[in-house]
Amino acid sequence: MTNEFVVLPDFEKDTKGKVLAFDGDTSLKPCKAHLEYTKEHIEEYMKCKNDIMYFIENYMYIVTMDQGSIKPVLRDYQRTIIQSYLDHKRNIVLASRQIGKTTTSIAYILWYILFHDTKSVAILANVHAMAIEIMSNLKISYSLLPKWLQQGVKVWNEKSIRLENGVKVYAAATSKNAIRGRSISLLVLDELSTVSPAIWNNFSQSVFPTISSSKESQIIITSTPFGRNHFYELWKGATDEKEWNGYKPLRVDWWEVPGRDDAWREQSLKDLSGDLRKWQQEYGNSFSESGYTLIDGKVLATIQDCAENIYHNIPLEKRYTDYIKVYETPLAGHIYSVGLDSSEMQEHSVGDSISIQVLDVTSVPFIQVATCNIRAGISYLEVPEIAVAIGNYYNTAYIFIEQNSTGLEIANNIVNDIGYENIYYEKKLPGYKTTKRTKRLGCSNLKMLVEGSYLILKDFETISQLTTFTKSHSSFKADSGYLDDAVMALLGAIFFMLDRTSIEHLASINFSQELLTQPIEIKNDNNIPQEEVSGILVHGFIGELDDYGNTELVDWSWLRSG
Repeated sequence: MTNEFVVLPDFEKDTKGKVLAFDGDTSLKPCKAHLEYTKEHIEEYMKCKNDIMYFIENYMYIVTMDQGSIKPVLRDYQRTIIQSYLDHKRNIVLASRQIGKTTTSIAYILWYILFHDTKSVAILANVHAMAIEIMSNLKISYSLLPKWLQQGVKVWNEKSIRLENGVKVYAAATSKNAIRGRSISLLVLDELSTVSPAIWNNFSQSVFPTISSSKESQIIITSTPFGRNHFYELWKGATDEKEWNGYKPLRVDWWEVPGRDDAWREQSLKDLSGDLRKWQQEYGNSFSESGYTLIDGKVLATIQDCAENIYHNIPLEKRYTDYIKVYETPLAGHIYSVGLDSSEMQEHSVGDSISIQVLDVTSVPFIQVATCNIRAGISYLEVPEIAVAIGNYYNTAYIFIEQNSTGLEIANNIVNDIGYENIYYEKKLPGYKTTKRTKRLGCSNLKMLVEGSYLILKDFETISQLTTFTKSHSSFKADSGYLDDAVMALLGAIFFMLDRTSIEHLASINFSQELLTQPIEIKNDNNIPQEEVSGILVHGFIGELDDYGNTELVDWSWLRSG
C-alpha cells in the first residue's frame, strides 16, 4: 500500500440533506444523487480509474471467515493476471485450488463496472449457486466502497446489477440460454473444466462464437483442471505456438502462494487421504484423469496429443455431415466395424447424446477412421439413415448396436425398413445386450487395445471421454456430469472380440491368436488394489479363457458384405 494514500471523507447525505440510500440500504448510492466533490475527491477518483492496482489495494474490501472485512494485498501472480486482463481481450487461467483466482476476477470486475460506461458483464459458473456466490461477493465489495466512488444503483438483486452509468451485470450457470440475445462486453467463465461437456457443447455452438468474434468483447476463463476436456483443449490451444487460439495463457502453481511449502504439501495430501492423483488434480494443475480411469493416464496424455483435426467429406445430407468426422476414407478390400450407442434423443433434447464409431479392423493396429457425435438437432428416428449411410460408405460395414429401448428400435428400422443386412444379431434380435460381464470384458479388451497400441484413436472427443471414464464399484462409467456415449460406441465397435461364434471366424491376419486368447499382464499404474484389478481387468471372451486357447482362426468373412 502506498504511503501517499489518505482517507477522504465520505458522504452520508446529498447536497439537499437527503440520506444517501438505495431501497433503504445506506451502503449503496442511489441514482441522481448530487454530491459536493472536492478537488481531492476528483483527483483520487481519477487515480483509481487510471491505476487498477492502486484502486484494489486501497479501496476494495473482501470478507473473510477469520478476519471479516479486509483489504486484499495483491500477490505477484495476481498482479500479473490483472495486468493481462488489461492488456489482452482473451485470457485463460489455469490455477491451483485456493490461490484467490475468483477474488482476482471479482477485483477486476469491480474496477471494470465502476470506470466503464454502458457495458454488460456476464458471470457464468459451472452451477447456478456458484455464479450467485460470485455475484454476492462482488456486491459485498461494491457496498463497502465509499459512496463518492460508487455509481448510482438502479437494480440490485440476486442475479443482476444495473448501475447509473449504463453497466449491467448478470450471473447464471453456463448454458446455451444463459446470455442468449444479450450483447456482452465482458464474459467471465469460472471453473470451466467442471461444466459438463454436453452443456459446454451447446453453449460453445450457440452463444460463444458470437462473443468470441467480437473485437470489443473480453473473455476471461478461469479453472482448475478436471480431466482432458474442453478446458484442456482451450488451454492446449493457448499454449500452442504453431496453432495459437488467441488466448493469453496464465498459470498459477501451488508453490506460488506464500506459506505453501513441502510441509503444506504433505498436510494437504493427508487431507485428501493420501490420494496423490486427486491432489495433482486439485493442486498440481495436472490434466490427468479425474479418478481411476480405464486407460492409464500417461497413455491418455500421449494419445490426446495425437488427436487429428483434418476431416474428409462423406456423401450424406449436410444436416447430418455436420456431426460426422471422417479421419480416413474407405479402402477397397478393407474391413470395417461400426458401433452405435443410442438414446431417446429428440430434435430439441438437451443432455441426450448418440454416438457412432467406425474402426478399420483389417489388421493390427485397428484404426479409428470416423466418428459421429450428435448432441442435439435431430431425432433418434433419423439415426438409422445415418448409420446405414456410414455402413455403406465403409464397404457395407458390420454394425453393432446395443439392445436398449431405442437401440433395438433403431436396429429393427435398419433391418426391416432400410434392408441393411450386415448387422449383429443376438438371440434372433438385431443388436447385443450389455451385461455386467460383457461390459467388464469389453472394457478390459479396450484397455488392452489402447494401452498396447493395438488401436489408434484419432478423435479428440473420444479420447476426452476416456479421461473421465472412471472406475465405479465393479465397472467403469463417466464421471458425474460427463458423457461416455463415444466410449460405449467404441466398446460396440470391438464387441466382436467377445462373441464365440464370431471368434471362430476371425482371420489369421496380423492379429495373433495369443493376443486374442491369452490374459495380458496389466500394469497397476492406477493404484487400484490388486484384488480389484484381478476382478475387473482380465481381458478375454465370454466364457472361460481356456475354452478358446486353441481356437482356429479362419477369416473375417462374417464382417464383410453378405
